[in-house]
Amino acid sequence: DGKILLSSRGPAAVAEGGDGSQSSFNIARYNSDGSLDTSFGTGGKATLDFAGENDTATGIGQQSDGKIIVSGKARIASNDVFAVARYNTNGTLDATFGIGGKATLDVGGSEFGADLVIQPDDKILLGGRASGLFTVMRWNANGSLDLTFGGGDGIDQVDIAAGVDTGGGIALQSDGKIVQTGYNTTTGQLIVVRWDSF
Repeated sequence: DGKILLSSRGPAAVAEGGDGSQSSFNIARYNSDGSLDTSFGTGGKATLDFAGENDTATGIGQQSDGKIIVSGKARIASNDVFAVARYNTNGTLDATFGIGGKATLDVGGSEFGADLVIQPDDKILLGGRASGLFTVMRWNANGSLDLTFGGGDGIDQVDIAAGVDTGGGIALQSDGKIVQTGYNTTTGQLIVVRWDSF
């Protein structure tokens, strides 16, 4: 319908479990003319705090029924983990997704979900980094990890070069193959990786 969805990080609202000093998932929806869509969430905005620590939303997409998937990282017990949440089209959290509308994955090491893409079957591809490696994972449409993906655990990783490889944008080709971009912090080189569709 031409409306615009934006994901970002911002202060965690007290009503969402934060005290205003931490960052949280933030979503806003704009009308096609650039004005805030006040029918969405609270005054056009929605926030989500995972565990009272700093969270960052970096990716956003829509499933075929219009529900909104937001991804990024959540900080839980001082540990950064991959995080995904689903919102209804009116900006309320969808409690039927994952656990209470949220899903997280800790694979060890500092983790960051940089970008997402929704497959035609509504499965969710999330790209980012973990333990200094390019990382890609797939979630089922309902927020459970897709154990048919990767090595049977829903996730795959690759080490490009010495130093930290940081996966960024992710896209799906017409043949189902997955393209992921990023860079290496040691060499400063840009990186492009293509994964099979599994």
